[in-house]
Amino acid sequence: MKLFFQLRIDWIEDRILFLSKATEDVERFCAYFFNLLWALWKSRNEFCFEGNKEDPINILARAEIVLGFFKVCCFEFLGVSPGSAGVFYVGFEL
Repeated sequence: MKLFFQLRIDWIEDRILFLSKATEDVERFCAYFFNLLWALWKSRNEFCFEGNKEDPINILARAEIVLGFFKVCCFEFLGVSPGSAGVFYVGFEL
């Protein structure tokens, strides 16, 4: 079981390193990447446990909406931009 999770962590690290070299805004990319993973996981759980099938475009839209809320919350309530030292994400449901 430990090997299973290590392979997943390695895959995520590899994707971040590979794709972050293609963009100058690594922090923005990482924020979108992890929001997309969360949206995919949420959609998967809704399918497995509730039988709901979701359009892939809606999954992408959900990731963008959550990222937008995060940016607004960081700036409005904390006065900082996402990616600043000490800023982290706490999940919530839409």
